[in-house]
Amino acid sequence: MKEKDFDLIEMLRGELDKLASEKELNTFDKIVYIYYRLCQIFNYDERWYTFDDDEKFIQELYDKEVNPHQVDDTTLLCSSFSTVCEDVYNELLDLEDNFLNATVEELYSHCSVLLTLFDCYLVVDPILEAQDFLNAKKGFDLKGLTIDCNSYIDESDFEEKLQLALCKTGYYNHIGYLDYLNMVREELKKIAKANHDEFPNKEMGINYMDYFANAVKVGNLGIFEIDQLLNVEYLTLFGASPSWFGIKRSVINDDEKKESSYLYTIYDSDKKYLVHRVDGKAIIETIDQEKVKTLKK
Repeated sequence: MKEKDFDLIEMLRGELDKLASEKELNTFDKIVYIYYRLCQIFNYDERWYTFDDDEKFIQELYDKEVNPHQVDDTTLLCSSFSTVCEDVYNELLDLEDNFLNATVEELYSHCSVLLTLFDCYLVVDPILEAQDFLNAKKGFDLKGLTIDCNSYIDESDFEEKLQLALCKTGYYNHIGYLDYLNMVREELKKIAKANHDEFPNKEMGINYMDYFANAVKVGNLGIFEIDQLLNVEYLTLFGASPSWFGIKRSVINDDEKKESSYLYTIYDSDKKYLVHRVDGKAIIETIDQEKVKTLKK
């Protein structure tokens, strides 16, 4: 899963300098920008779940060190992300002038970052209850930048401040994906009504899996995020998960390479779809039964 090395610190420093030349940024604006850019760059390592019976390997994943000046793998767990996040904030932001500090907080094997800024304590956690590795890439609402209960700031005031920072730094310049899905949902309803069918119906759900595999742009999503997006799209379009339509996901592990793939099959159908990595990039493709036989399980 090796990728071409890049210097994350210098890349973000250049982006912030360019943004600051166009708009006056305060420290909170920079915190927000760095947060969603990190979420756009990194993906969650699905192997935490798919190899959960291999304790030694799971521990290696958890302990993996990522050098922010030489990133060669953008797939990681909360532990590595929090350490990278802490490094980036501490190196790119002016701590002394802003009374700011970034520290990794670990609780029951889950890591997040606590940022202190004046009287505000920010919790940076894109994973536990947020799925912001997906949200940030698709322009969905971000949920992983919140205030700690000890903060001397009202939650509604914080949310307003967050939305202003997102707008100011350009996060909302490329959104509209959920609006698009809701528009498609209305069109599907019209088609079902014209054909005197129920909505949703099994045929629609099965056909949409074909569309998702062949037409939806997954961009730089990881395997874990592609599965999340699939579920988001089905719930938004049909109000039901893929499993309601007979779509089943199974895991295929390559124990030698320590790599995982997701195989999607449809009940009473020959259609099969594989989410796997090619040259470090996650893709989804339609496969036949012969290809399935060659996969390691």
